[in-house]
Amino acid sequence: MVNHRGMMLRPPLRMLAGSVAAIVLSLALVSSAAARTVTVTEKDNGAETILARGDTLAVSLPATSGTGYVWQVAKVESAILAQAGNPTFEHDEKAMPGAMWHQTFHFTAEAAGTGKLELQYLRPWEKTTPPAKTFSLNVFVK
Repeated sequence: MVNHRGMMLRPPLRMLAGSVAAIVLSLALVSSAAARTVTVTEKDNGAETILARGDTLAVSLPATSGTGYVWQVAKVESAILAQAGNPTFEHDEKAMPGAMWHQTFHFTAEAAGTGKLELQYLRPWEKTTPPAKTFSLNVFVK
């Protein structure tokens, strides 16, 4: 299209599409900037936590090195939470052998809903032995 001065005009549909794209990009940046990490520990056992879609849930639990015991995910509501990678192990660099470590699991809040997350502290090769400890958390994703 050309105006009365001979200048090219952008068709209205193109302008609208460009505006919509800019708005969508702005909203995506705002929503990703709002994502947060919520960390829970052993003291939160049996508690509830509220997350927004896109938030990260970090579950950090104590584990004694050298005993063979590790935390494993026993139950996760996969419709709302997705495990993000493998658990990490952290300890004080000055810790003695057999000292307490922290095993941390990361989950991403994928969709709105409610569910239970359960982890068990066990020796993986002892299939018939009940876990030494259980950690559970009620999760609400909005």
